[in-house]
Amino acid sequence: MNVNKLEAKASKMDERMATQDERRGVVSTIDTFTRKVERFDRKSVLHGHRLEEHEDQLKNHSRRLGSIESRRKR
Repeated sequence: MNVNKLEAKASKMDERMATQDERRGVVSTIDTFTRKVERFDRKSVLHGHRLEEHEDQLKNHSRRLGSIESRRKR
């Protein structure tokens, strides 16, 4: 009786265990997701940097326009 129970438990464990192909599929999916997250992270850093550059450029334009407008009023 004990042997039968052990065999049944072992059989159930085998059914629940992932196959090598299933494990590869999971690892591949995780790798793909990780690459996408890293790519997104790089893009968001670059985007932030570009926004800062444009912000500085807009401030400079604003100063120049203010200067031009003040000269016109004279």
